[in-house]
Amino acid sequence: MGKTKNVYGTIACNVREERRRLYLSQAQLAERAQLSLDTVKRIESGRRSISLDTYLQIVGALGTTPAALMGSRPAQKFMERLVLLTAGRSENEMQFILHVVEQALKAKDLYMRDQ
Repeated sequence: MGKTKNVYGTIACNVREERRRLYLSQAQLAERAQLSLDTVKRIESGRRSISLDTYLQIVGALGTTPAALMGSRPAQKFMERLVLLTAGRSENEMQFILHVVEQALKAKDLYMRDQ
C-alpha cells in the first residue's frame, strides 16, 4: 500500500504543478476534464485514488501524457542540482557528503516518526 500512496502523491503533485504552470484554477481544470471541482481538489491533495478514466481526462485537459504526470520530476531537479554541487569533488569529499546526507535523512525520519 505504501508504494500506491507514493504514486498517488506523485500524481497529485504533478497535476497541481502542471495546472499552475498553465495558469489554470482547480475549477478550470475540473471544467476542462469534465470532473467535479471536489474531485480535482481531492486528487491534487492525494486524498483520493484515481480511476484510469479520470486520470486520462486530467491528462487530456492538461495537454500532457500519462507518463509525464507519473514521473517524479522534482527528484530529478534535485539530482541535477546535487550533481552540479558535487562536480570535481574528491572521493573522500563525496563519501563525507553521502554520510552527511544519510545522517540528515535518518534524523528527519526519527523526528517525523515522533510527530
